[in-house]
Formats: sequence, structure tokens, C-alpha cells
Amino acid sequence: MTKKTRFWYKISYMKFFLIVLILIATLGIGYYWIKSPSKIAFTNNNIPNKFFVDYRVEEKYIGGEKYFLYIADTPQKREKGLSLSPFLVNNAGMIFYFDSKDYYSFWMKNMQYPIDIIFLDDTIIIDIFEKVQPESYPETFTAKKAANIVIELNAEDVKKNNLSIGDNIY
Repeated sequence: MTKKTRFWYKISYMKFFLIVLILIATLGIGYYWIKSPSKIAFTNNNIPNKFFVDYRVEEKYIGGEKYFLYIADTPQKREKGLSLSPFLVNNAGMIFYFDSKDYYSFWMKNMQYPIDIIFLDDTIIIDIFEKVQPESYPETFTAKKAANIVIELNAEDVKKNNLSIGDNIY
């Protein structure tokens, strides 16, 4: 074997190992992206939900089911809520944290689909409004007791998870 031939064999092996390394890195990044909770919550049939891309996502177990909840953590996000979004994927919702317990009111302004609204005192459900319709606007929905957390889910999720007042959500 000549020097020239050995040189090309070395180059071929280096190309092979480089391609394998790139393939492994690509598969690792792809696996991480697919398994990322925020990506699961932001997609529906691989269509990005452009309405919530700037929201952080939190995992909660509601009635034994894992949910991915968009966190409404600014006054603007709280006012906007789920309005103007055309859909909410399964096992997703929005959570509103408040600094103090009070009688917070929610409306269906610019909503495109019905939702369930759950009011909590820390982790305990204190009130529930099921299948609240977009047409109900300008009516507001307020818990009978002071709450510091509110969760909005797809309509029928309360029923699906058999939730009732007094249950805990963690």
C-alpha cells in the first residue's frame, strides 16, 4: 500500500467517524426536544401554538392525569388568559397564581372554545365552573370563597377527572 493510498484510508475513516458523531448528536438533541414537557404542551398535531410560546410551563397532576399548564405570571398574561387562541391541546391548561387570597373574577372575552374553571385555596379546590361557554361574555365567574390559584382547562376535563370541591391538586 502506498503512502497516497494510506492517506485516503485515513481520510475515509475520519469522515466515517465524523458522520457517526454528527448522527449521534442529532439523535440526542432530537430525543431531548421531543421529550421536553414544554414542547408537548405547545404542539397539537405538530402545529406550533403561537399564542403561548412566551409562557413558562408547569406540570401538575389533576385527578391522576399529568397536565401541562401555561403560567400566567404577569398582569398582561392574566388579562389575556386563553383568549384568542383557537384551541387548547389535551391535558393542557393555564394556571393563574395570585399573591393573596381574594375573590378573583374570570370572563370569556374573545374565547374560541368552552373551558372548565377551577378555583383553589393553595392546593384545595374551593369552586368549579364547568363548560363555561364563550357566549357567556360579559358574565364573570367568581368563586364563593377567596382563592389564590385558578386553573383553566378544556371543557369536560373536570368531569373526565372526576374532580369535586375539596379535592387536592398538586
